[in-house]
Amino acid sequence: AKDSNPNDVVRIRMLGELANILPEDRRAEFTFNPSLSPPFQGDFFWQTSCRDVRALPYQATFEAEDIPVLPQPMVDVRVWRIKVVGPPPELKKIVPDGNGRLRLIWKKYICSNADKILIYRKIDSTNIKPDTCFPGMPGGTGYTLIGEVSGGDTTFLDDNRGLGLIKGPAYCYRLVARFPTPTGGESLISNEICQ
Repeated sequence: AKDSNPNDVVRIRMLGELANILPEDRRAEFTFNPSLSPPFQGDFFWQTSCRDVRALPYQATFEAEDIPVLPQPMVDVRVWRIKVVGPPPELKKIVPDGNGRLRLIWKKYICSNADKILIYRKIDSTNIKPDTCFPGMPGGTGYTLIGEVSGGDTTFLDDNRGLGLIKGPAYCYRLVARFPTPTGGESLISNEICQ
């Protein structure tokens, strides 16, 4: 559309999945702002919710059509890949029970459609920057998956699989919410708490 002639009409529209997704209240909106001269543009709006979380990105396809006074019209297509991830769970506290066990307590997860809360542990704190393009627990952090509970649960007792935890080290924990198949998907990692 940048190379259009001053007398050409340019139209931009959104096509594909996000324009047709059902139910209608989940659809994205695109409003073309007609103009007599470049730049030609529009406004994109999509109010996502927990039910939009999925492993694969959504695709929004935009078509800009330059309709000249003389034939042939020119068309340019661009595809946006939009990843919707769950918000991070929120760890609240750790309560030791004096018997080599630690009880983790977290805020009830905001997305009721998450089917699991995954519990990760490591010794010593690690600063991890959440990445919306790659949700879940990133590799190479030293965190190990030690358990999982239902998505609606708010507590987990770490007894080191019945062996008990050794006194002395700083045990650090993070959570990740997992969403059910067939769409799947994971949340961003939670805050870290240590005991």
